[in-house]
Amino acid sequence: MPIIENDIMSHKHASLFSNPVRNKDAQGYSDMIRRPQDMKSIKAAITAGGRAVHAATAADDSLATAGPRDTSNVLLPVAEDLVPPRGIVNSAQLEREVMRMFANAVMFNPGEDDVVQDAREMYESAAVSIANFRSAERTAAAEAERRRVEGSEGDEHGEDDGASATGAAERSSKRRAIA
Repeated sequence: MPIIENDIMSHKHASLFSNPVRNKDAQGYSDMIRRPQDMKSIKAAITAGGRAVHAATAADDSLATAGPRDTSNVLLPVAEDLVPPRGIVNSAQLEREVMRMFANAVMFNPGEDDVVQDAREMYESAAVSIANFRSAERTAAAEAERRRVEGSEGDEHGEDDGASATGAAERSSKRRAIA
């Protein structure tokens, strides 16, 4: 998810959130904040989630025979390593963890000090970036679905480039199994 590197980590206040908060730097942080979050951990979770998706798609032979690489719907095994904050595999999980990071900063820091103002400013920027990313993700998924449906309709009307009706039915069932 390039949104982390391009938009969020390059923000002028990103250095505040780049690494985990240590208790020696912020006395009592671990007592108050039960689920700390930082950019380094989020980036590691995205990497772990990406590896899991890649492994799942590489291991699933039906995805390899389905034609163009459509990974918009991939079922991953339930594993502790894939539950946020350890693994992030979609934009909703990314959004939740980024927002948790900003919420932690506002909860821990009293009043309206500089850290709170910087966190709120960066939150506004990150919220816009994530909304744009999620919109693009939905558009790509809708386009993949449109192509899948158009391909299925072409198969049903005998427009399968000379393939037999049985072959068209097999391709259609493979598409449904993936989606």
